[in-house]
Amino acid sequence: MSQAAASAVRSLPWAPRIVPLLCFALLGGLTARRGDTATAITATALSLLTGWLALVVLGWLLAASSKGMGLREARRAVTRGFLLLIPFTLLALVADLGLGWDSAGAFACAGIMTSSTAVGAEMAGGGGRGPASVVLTLLFGTALSALWITCISAGVPLLIQAAIELFPGTLGGGLP
Repeated sequence: MSQAAASAVRSLPWAPRIVPLLCFALLGGLTARRGDTATAITATALSLLTGWLALVVLGWLLAASSKGMGLREARRAVTRGFLLLIPFTLLALVADLGLGWDSAGAFACAGIMTSSTAVGAEMAGGGGRGPASVVLTLLFGTALSALWITCISAGVPLLIQAAIELFPGTLGGGLP
């Protein structure tokens, strides 16, 4: 990300925390965009929830493993690292909407791995446990990418949508 874009994002106090979540939601929606609208909405919501949980859990893991850093510093490192999802999300948008490629899942996994490694570098540079932080974030990124491939890309939104349609009374008639 360029310095101008990074400082523009940092100038808004809420943006660094919200932008990675929006990237997760967009990548999830693009991954399931070829299906029907309800599946895309379900995938977007599931991706948003997965992204939020991943960021929270990674912050907790890093705070617990780095004795010199608190939860606040760990969360700040996670937020800064996952801002690297922005270019991968933009590339996925261009590839999917502009070129017609169905590659959002690949961009999501590449962005997750790159972002989690950047979090490890942030932690190592900010007083974390150095190589241990990098290894922990790399393993976390690998697990999150595997979860993305098996859940978001492989059809869990379709299973959720089928369950909603099977029991339409749970959401007041189901989704359109």
